Amino acid sequence: MFDVQRPRFITLCSEFDMTPPQLMTLRRLDADTPVPTSEVAKWLTCDASNVTGIVDRLEARGLVERRADPGDRRVKMLALTDAGVALRDEIVRRLAMRRIGSAPSSSSPHSRHYCAARETRTSRRGGGAAGPSPARSRPR
Repeated sequence: MFDVQRPRFITLCSEFDMTPPQLMTLRRLDADTPVPTSEVAKWLTCDASNVTGIVDRLEARGLVERRADPGDRRVKMLALTDAGVALRDEIVRRLAMRRIGSAPSSSSPHSRHYCAARETRTSRRGGGAAGPSPARSRPR
């Protein structure tokens, strides 16, 4: 499944100026259920020390916040900010729309860019509004 989504995922990373680990972290975090950095390290299959840099960059953009664990002050819990929730929801929406083949709305600059690029690709292939003819299409 990820192999099919990988080009789309990488495109979103570029559009939102994030590395793949940053985007993966953003997609999994929530505002209401903070998780320890060690849990994020498990998601990313990396050392907890690597998560520090990933979270530093997300925190600098105002997308993630660190909170103290009430049970253990040494543990930092991670949660999305309101801006992080909004961006995560947009990314999830965009991935879901692309997966089922519909174009995103034209409400954001990223969406307008995607729609324009998609239209250009379709016109270069000779397809109309419905896309290329079945004889010209190829499996992806």
